[in-house]
This record gives sequence, structure tokens and C-alpha cells, in this order.
Amino acid sequence: MIQVNVHEAKAKFSHLMERVAKGERVIICKHNIPYMEWVPVQPPKRKRQLGWANGLITISDDCFAPMTEEELDEIENGHPGDPMREFERKQ
Repeated sequence: MIQVNVHEAKAKFSHLMERVAKGERVIICKHNIPYMEWVPVQPPKRKRQLGWANGLITISDDCFAPMTEEELDEIENGHPGDPMREFERKQ
């Protein structure tokens, strides 16, 4: 642990920051009275987990089955209540 006054801390900020990053504590003083302490921050540990979404999405067995004529028509021309259909008619 080291103690420095505010003026010195301003002048040596980068150097002090490196020391704190290495695990050292720095006490900042104002008129030689301890005012604050700089300590290294431990980043939160997050473990990545493979397969976290397993089971959230299901694909039906007929997913790749051919579409019916009605389904194809809806894709090509929109369904009866489609707002874009109304928009296209107005133009």
C-alpha cells in the first residue's frame, strides 16, 4: 500500500493506475489526511455454457414438408387481412 497526496496522484495517475491494476492499494490524501483508496476491481466471472437454449426451440416434423397451394398463395399475395395489401391497393 502506498500513500500519495492529490497533486502527486494527478501527476502520476497512469503509473499509479498500473500499480493498482497489479493488485496494489493506493491511498489518496488531501493535506496528508487519507481521503480515498484505490483498489483493483475484480471483474465478475461469467461462465459460458454450451447448450443453454437446448429445448427452448422445437421444430415440427413437417417443417420441411412441401407447402399447400393455399400457403404458397398467402406468401405470394398476402393473406386477406394483410395491411400491406391495403397499402398496395392505395398506390
